[in-house]
Amino acid sequence: MYRIIEIDSVRYEISESQRVAKMFRMDEYSTQSELVILSNVVHDGISYPVKSIDYYACYDNCQLRRVVIPEGVEVIDGCAFEGCTALEEVIFPSTLKIIKEYAFGRCKALNEVVLPDSVEYVGYFVFKDCTALKRATLSPHIEEVSEQLFSGCTSLREVKLYEGLQRIGRQAFANCTSLVDVSIPDSVTRIGEYAFWGCSSLTKVTLSDNCPDVSWDAFNQCASLQFINHKDVILNGEYILSADCKVILSCLLPDNNQSILIPHGVKVLGDRAFSYRENLENIYLPEGLERIGKECFSACISLRSVKLPSTLIEIDNEAFQQCEELRHITIPEGVVWLGDYALAYCSELRSIMVMWDGTVWGKHVLECCYELRHIIVPESKVLSLKIALLREGDTASYNDDEEHPLAQLVTTSHVVDKGNSNVWHELWINNDDVTYLS
Repeated sequence: MYRIIEIDSVRYEISESQRVAKMFRMDEYSTQSELVILSNVVHDGISYPVKSIDYYACYDNCQLRRVVIPEGVEVIDGCAFEGCTALEEVIFPSTLKIIKEYAFGRCKALNEVVLPDSVEYVGYFVFKDCTALKRATLSPHIEEVSEQLFSGCTSLREVKLYEGLQRIGRQAFANCTSLVDVSIPDSVTRIGEYAFWGCSSLTKVTLSDNCPDVSWDAFNQCASLQFINHKDVILNGEYILSADCKVILSCLLPDNNQSILIPHGVKVLGDRAFSYRENLENIYLPEGLERIGKECFSACISLRSVKLPSTLIEIDNEAFQQCEELRHITIPEGVVWLGDYALAYCSELRSIMVMWDGTVWGKHVLECCYELRHIIVPESKVLSLKIALLREGDTASYNDDEEHPLAQLVTTSHVVDKGNSNVWHELWINNDDVTYLS
C-alpha cells in the first residue's frame, strides 16, 4: 500500500509493504529557493528511509537554487530536476548509484557537477543544455558517457574522465564550445557518432592508439583542433584524414562555408564526414573519388549543387538524405551501388538520372521525394525499377497535391540520347504499363 505524506511543501510517497519512501513532488507553487530532502519519513511511528527521487519531482521549478540530497538516496529518476533554471548547486550523497535520463537537463545556472564514486550509471541527456556548467567530474565506476550527456553545455571547460570508462556515446559533448582539451582514458573502446561535434574551441585530444572503434565524425566542425595522437590519422587544418591521405574521415571546418572543395587524391569520403552542415550549398568532388560513405552529406539542408565524378563506384546508405535544396542529380556510369535511403527526404528533388543499368538500387532510395518529376534510367532498367518502386510504395505529390506512386510519375516525355548508342528513358506513367519513349 502506498501513501502520500506532505512535509514542508514536499510530498513523499511511502510504501508500507517495502518500508521505503521516495521524494514524490515539490509543490509547484512553492517559492523556497533551497530544498533539503528528508532522509527518513516517519508515519504512525514507523520510519521509512528515502531511497529515490521520483520522475518530474521538481520539473520546471524556477525558484530552486540549491538542492541537498541526503545519504541513503540511490536513484534520481528521469526529469526530476529538468528545467530548474535557477538551480546553482546540487549536493549528491555517497549512496547514489543511478541518475536517469534528463534528470538535470536545462538547469541553466548549474555551474559545477561532482558525482560521488558510488554512481554506476548516468542516463542520456542528464546535463544537456546546462549552459553555465564549467566543470564536471564523473564517477570512476561509470562505464559510458551516455548519449548527449553534456550536449549544449557551452561553458564546459573541464571534464574529468577516469580509467575504466569504456564508451563515449553519440553527441556526448556536442556543442561544448568552451571545451579546449580532452584526455580520453586508455580503457575507452568506442567513441560514438558526433561525440565532440561542434566543439569549436577544442585544440587537443589525447586518445590511445588501442581504441578500436572511433567514429571520426565525432570531431566534425572542431575548427580549432590541432592535435590528435592517434597513429591511424593525420590533421591538415581542414580535415582528419587517414594516414595515407586517401580518406577524409571528418571535416573540421566551421559551418559557415557555403562551398567546399575536396582535394585531389582523396578516394573516399567517410561516413558522416560532412553531415549536418546547414550552410553548405556547393561541394566540388575530384576525379579519382570512388566512394561516398554513409550519411556523408546527410541533412546538408542548403546543398544545391553536386557533380559526381566519373570515377565514383559507391554511394552508400543515406549519403544525401534530407538535402532539402537539391534539385537534380546524375549518377554516373560505374556506380555499382546506390544505397538505402540515399536521396530520401530530398524534398525539392525534381529529377534523377542513372547512367548505367548495372547500378544496384537500395531500399527506399527516393522515399519522401515528393516533388520528383523525372526518373531517368537505361531502357533495360525500366521494368525492374518500376516493380521495385511499386513494391516499396514510395510516392510523390505535385500540382494537385495528391500523392502518386513513384513508379507512375506523371510527366512530359524526356529522352536523353547519349551518342546515339544508348537511349535513356524515364518512367512514362499515363497508364499502368511502362511505355518506352523513342
